Amino acid sequence: MEAKTCVVLLALVAAAAVADAQRNGRNRGGKPRGPPQLPDGDVYSWARNVSGSSVDESAFVPTGSNLIIMRSFDEGLRGLNLSRASILYDFSTPSPLVAIGSFGPCFITNTNLTYQDVIDELDARNGSSASTTAEFRLDGTSLPLPLEQVRPLYDNYPSLRRACRDGRVIMTTPDVGNAVPFETEDLTILVVDGTVAIRIPKRIPRAPRPIGGFTNPSQNRFGPRVQGRRPGQDLFTTGTQTPSQETSTTSTTTTTTANANPPPSV
Repeated sequence: MEAKTCVVLLALVAAAAVADAQRNGRNRGGKPRGPPQLPDGDVYSWARNVSGSSVDESAFVPTGSNLIIMRSFDEGLRGLNLSRASILYDFSTPSPLVAIGSFGPCFITNTNLTYQDVIDELDARNGSSASTTAEFRLDGTSLPLPLEQVRPLYDNYPSLRRACRDGRVIMTTPDVGNAVPFETEDLTILVVDGTVAIRIPKRIPRAPRPIGGFTNPSQNRFGPRVQGRRPGQDLFTTGTQTPSQETSTTSTTTTTTANANPPPSV
């Protein structure tokens, strides 16, 4: 009996030692754990002056690619009515593309900037501060692209598979103030060359979360499931629709997007 007790105690001591080592940044072999390894590339960081305040931003340029990933995640953004976001600039094709990810859906637009334009700007502001005054407006009230249109987009721009992890891809157009049958709000984000305000359907506030889970398990911060959609996808519909009406709306939105003038540079 005493031998069994000793074995159990030794096992508990060993488990506690492993847990303590992991909490202190060491793996099971006792070697220090370093930070997550990024692929080879250049990292830029700077402070942006916004309305008399300063927010920290960064960018990463993977070696041997035509991609630039900017991150604007400063805690002070909320107090400036700005949203935190990750912005992907993809210059891998003759038609450069920008993917803006913030609270969920991925908003797609194009840009008049070139890869070298962005690199030159990052070189100029790296380790210092920057101020930008350009303002852009985009309309992000359309429905997410159907899967049959998302797949070829991912084939042409493989970087979007990681940038748009939410799965909902929304093609934006220049915001000209078109009337829509629902309330809207602006999602305002800092991009490399200025500020972009994306008009989106008004989001449903998150309900207080009680101990043990959501008040209604079918709801999350983006609202309830509707007609089998993922949580929150109903935010980008224009109301209750029958399947035939929804197909028609999606088709119309897609046609409008395809024929729209290119949005301003972001």
